[in-house]
Amino acid sequence: MDAEKLTARMEFGTYEQELRMTTRRPTVMIFLMADLGGKDGAAAWARHLLFQLRQIEGIRFVVVTSETSSRSRDHADAILEGAFEHVAIQWRENGAGTSGTERWVGVKRTIQRASDHIGEQLIRKQSHIDREFKAIVETVQPDLVMINDIWAAFHLPAVFDSNVRKCLILLNDEVSFHKQLLSYLGSDLTTYRWSRWIAQFRFRRKFERIVRRCQAIVVLTRNDIPKMRPANQLTAVLPPLLSEQSRGWEHTKSRRLLFVGHIRHFSNRYAIEWICTRLMPAMSELDDTVTMCIVGATDDCVPAHWRSSSVVFLGDAGREGIVRHLLSDDLFVAPISNPFGAKLKLAECAAYGMPFVATDAAMSGLPFLPNVPRIDLANPRAAALIIKQCIESGKTLRELSMYIEQETRKARCEQTQEWRVLVRRALECEVYARQS
Repeated sequence: MDAEKLTARMEFGTYEQELRMTTRRPTVMIFLMADLGGKDGAAAWARHLLFQLRQIEGIRFVVVTSETSSRSRDHADAILEGAFEHVAIQWRENGAGTSGTERWVGVKRTIQRASDHIGEQLIRKQSHIDREFKAIVETVQPDLVMINDIWAAFHLPAVFDSNVRKCLILLNDEVSFHKQLLSYLGSDLTTYRWSRWIAQFRFRRKFERIVRRCQAIVVLTRNDIPKMRPANQLTAVLPPLLSEQSRGWEHTKSRRLLFVGHIRHFSNRYAIEWICTRLMPAMSELDDTVTMCIVGATDDCVPAHWRSSSVVFLGDAGREGIVRHLLSDDLFVAPISNPFGAKLKLAECAAYGMPFVATDAAMSGLPFLPNVPRIDLANPRAAALIIKQCIESGKTLRELSMYIEQETRKARCEQTQEWRVLVRRALECEVYARQS
C-alpha cells in the first residue's frame, strides 16, 4: 500500500495537512505489536514504555500498532488518546497466501518449514505489515523509530534497510531464549534435530543483522545485552518499573503464597512444577496450614502428581482476581530459573508493594532490590524454611513490603530521567549507512 492510500486511512483525514502545519519538533515513531489492553507481561511492559515516553516534553510521538482485532484497536485508542498520535495496521486473517515464489511443494516446502525459526511462518503471512509501516515512515519522516521487541522487528525488514535512526527494545537475551524455546517445543515443532540447529542458526544471524543496524539498544537486564553489536551503539539498561498503585498490599495473615504465570510459557511451567513437586511437599512437612495459590494453571492441565491439598490452581483469575491476591496474600514466590528478560510478575508485585522471595535469576530484572530474600531451586527445604520464617512474622513482611516500595519509588524516579536522556541521545546519533 502506498503512502497516499495509507494516509487516507489514518485517523483524521487531514493528517498530512496537519503534519505540514505542525511546528517542527523531533518526531519519534514507536512500533508496538502487543495488545495494550492485555493481561500478559508484554502488554504490561508496553503500557510502561508509553508511560515513560509520555513524560518527555518537546517531542512528537507517533505510535503505530499492529492490531489483531477491533477490540485490541479499541484498547490502543483508549490508552493512547490525547498523548500520542496513533496509526493502526490491521492483521490479515488469512495472511499473504502462497503465491509466486512462496508456492513450495513436496520436499522443498517440508525443508523450508522445518528450518523456520519460531514465528517465521507468521511473519511471512503478515508481510503487508512491512509495506504499510514503510509507507507510514515515508509520510511521517520520523527522526527516530523505536521498535518494541525483536519479534516486532522481524516484521519490518524494510526499516532496517533504511537510514532512519533506529532504537530496538529487547525483552530477553533473545538468542538464548529462542534456543530454550526450541528445546522446550521439541517434537511439537519439528521431528528433525538438524532442522532445529538450522532454525537457531538462522535466528541468530537475523538477530545480529538487526542489532548491527540500530543506533541504540534498550535492554531490561545486563544479561540481555547482545554480544555482537557496534562499538559506538548507544546501550541502556532500563528494567521494567510499573506505575505505583493507589492501593497497596496489606498483611491479612492469610497464610497464602502466590505465583502468577501462564503454564504455557516454559519458564512458568518449570516454576509451577518445582512449586508443586518440591517446594510444597517440603513446606507441608514444616507447616501444613500454608497454601499456595497458582494463577495461570488449572487442575486438569497438570499431571496428577502435581496436585495436593496445599496447592490451589486458580486458572485465569481475571485482572480483578489477580489484584485481589496481590493485595491480600502473604508472600509471592518466584522460582524462576532463566536469568534473562523482564520478570514483570515481580515488577507488578513491586508496584503493589507485595513482599516476595525469589531466585537470583528472577532478581536479574530488579537489581535495585539486593535485600529481597533469595531461594535456591536446588534446596527446596531451605526455601520452605525461608518462606515460613517470613510469613510467621507480620513485622518481617511489612518491613519487606516497605523496603520494596521505597526502593522501587527511587528507581522509578531515576529511570524517568534515564528515558529522557536515552531518547535525546538517540536523536543525536549519526545516521550511518546500511551495514551488512
